[in-house]
Amino acid sequence: MLLVGNVIYLPVLPSTQHQVSSAENAATLDQNKLELTPLLAGSSFAIPPEHELAATMEANSGTLDGALPGSEQTEHNFASISSSVPWLLPRIVAITWMLGLMISMFAVCRQWLLARKLARQSTPVDCAATRQIYQSLCRKYNVGSIPPVLATTLRGKTPMLVGVWRPRILLPKSLLGTLGQNELKLVLAHELAHVARRDLLWNLLVVVVRVCFFFHPLVWIGQARYALDQEMACDQLALRTTRSAIKDYGNLLLKCSSASGGATQTWATVGVISSFNSLKKRIIEMGKKRNNTLGAAIASLAAIALCLLLAT
Repeated sequence: MLLVGNVIYLPVLPSTQHQVSSAENAATLDQNKLELTPLLAGSSFAIPPEHELAATMEANSGTLDGALPGSEQTEHNFASISSSVPWLLPRIVAITWMLGLMISMFAVCRQWLLARKLARQSTPVDCAATRQIYQSLCRKYNVGSIPPVLATTLRGKTPMLVGVWRPRILLPKSLLGTLGQNELKLVLAHELAHVARRDLLWNLLVVVVRVCFFFHPLVWIGQARYALDQEMACDQLALRTTRSAIKDYGNLLLKCSSASGGATQTWATVGVISSFNSLKKRIIEMGKKRNNTLGAAIASLAAIALCLLLAT
């Protein structure tokens, strides 16, 4: 037995393999009491109450819990972050899609406003020969509402059709002075083919799909392919209606391409010339002498439908 300050350390007796009799145990306890009594009387040692012991144990437990190892604290933080990822990721995707949708809608509205402005700045074509050729083509195409033919003074433009609900044919004044009657007839026949096919209305459907699925590359590829098929179908329809030679029509396309100055068309406009690559493909396609207007239209719509299906 050892007394250090107010703390008494009792020796731990080694266990024996033999049982001790109850009389010997009682004698040993009495002897220990006799030895401890004077020591306890002369010291300030006191056993604290049970509620104080419980409070002390709880305080020590909280201290130990706060001193967790670094690995356990890291695992706790990682678990909290992992639980928040399923909640955060859909919101990030939704916000990104909404931003892209707004940018795409802004570009579409801007193109529509530019086409409308271009039509407002144009003036009607005042030429008796042009009106006669145009009326003859309208009867062949069986066009119900005849769109007006306007002349524009803006340079770097190609003959085009503008207006989804009220279509109008725009012809650059700089190009009108260089076109012969047969070439003018081919130009008007091409634009009236767009009117008869309602290409601008179909372009509106295509652009809605592109705006909603702007992130999908197949949608952009399908739109480019659809625009090319549109032009090739109108080429075939114009050649069949006017019964002109493919060589004359090809020379007309090259002439309009050089006068366009590299101008590109949008969803709100369709013209004789779209791009150099598409022009090359159109001339090659005309050389094959295939009148597959319906097949090209069906293939284009099938491509758009496939892109829409894959995008969803």
